[in-house]
Amino acid sequence: MNKSLVFSIMFGAAILTGCAGGGNNGETKSADKAEPLKFQQFTDSVSFQESGFTHYATIKADFPVSGPEALVNVLKGIIAERFDLSIDDAKDGQTFANKVVTSKLERVKKTVTDDVADEVPIQMEYYIESNITKVFENDKVITLGASGYDFLGGVHGQAYGSGVTIRKSDGKNLSQNMLKAGAWDQLQDKVAAELCKFLEVANNKELYEILFKENIKFDEATNTLTIPAPQNQPFIVDNNVVFDYAAYEIAPYAVGMPEVVLPIKDIEAQLNPEVVELFK
Repeated sequence: MNKSLVFSIMFGAAILTGCAGGGNNGETKSADKAEPLKFQQFTDSVSFQESGFTHYATIKADFPVSGPEALVNVLKGIIAERFDLSIDDAKDGQTFANKVVTSKLERVKKTVTDDVADEVPIQMEYYIESNITKVFENDKVITLGASGYDFLGGVHGQAYGSGVTIRKSDGKNLSQNMLKAGAWDQLQDKVAAELCKFLEVANNKELYEILFKENIKFDEATNTLTIPAPQNQPFIVDNNVVFDYAAYEIAPYAVGMPEVVLPIKDIEAQLNPEVVELFK
């Protein structure tokens, strides 16, 4: 259930290059405000009954339906790859939604079947809920988010969430290499301060007591923490860079998925110039 949520742009970038055509260096026409991106929400749900419960898979997906063709195709490629689907499976929103819930229900069925065979008591419904959301968009970038919740038996389910920010002019994934080399080390004080807010603790020592000790260091003499970067890539919302940790990554399940939100203006020195330039 700890599936990686990292988005990939490689397939989408290939689509972009092919669709953009000659003479424009692969750039889209997304800067043209007369042709904005349009999204539509598609939903689907499938289920089956076993052991007195209705087990199911659902999805809510903000899906691109119109706009610059090359950019729309890039976004479809990203969304499809997130669910291990082909671009043909994401030719339209309803096809995509149905493909997702069908594949997810197979996983639910297998888990239920295995538990029944192993005589594991099934005391509530098993399910997988998936979401794709347009989190943020301006004239220059668009951010998509993936989130969901799986319950496949046990004490509790597993929540997840991540995002990716794409530059609209050329479909580039800005989440990859958003920070300069070594920049995370320079952000430690800001990261610790934001985690203190998120976890509602007063200082770094209290924060350290909550976090998993593996790969995290606390220097009492200087009152400083060394905290690893999230496995998820950063993404942009409004004028902020967001760093989301997965459940269990640095803290117990009970505290949720810690989030660090840093204003772009406060961390310009640590960001790659191409990101900073988009917000001037």
